[in-house]
Amino acid sequence: MSCATVTILYPSGSDINFDMSYYLSSHMPMLLKSWKSYGLTNYTVSKPAEGPYVCICYLNFSSFEGFKKASEGPERKAIREDVQNYTNSKVVLVPAEVVGSV
Repeated sequence: MSCATVTILYPSGSDINFDMSYYLSSHMPMLLKSWKSYGLTNYTVSKPAEGPYVCICYLNFSSFEGFKKASEGPERKAIREDVQNYTNSKVVLVPAEVVGSV
């Protein structure tokens, strides 16, 4: 069983709003609490200086299977519904099995 990283991309644009304060203080702690039992070990949130994304988040899971279970679990509804509280950007998820790291 190998670990997994899920990259979450939030595209930017002139009509896009993103409340980083809410994201960091409310959404991400909720997500960690909800998905810790599925193997979510930590996350990293990045704010690009420029480019096509307003925010990039990396979720690290102890296994890819854990991520799959989390994304299908009953908590997902509340997590998805909370997105409207911090952005109107279309969320892009890129789940990946980690095959190498240093």
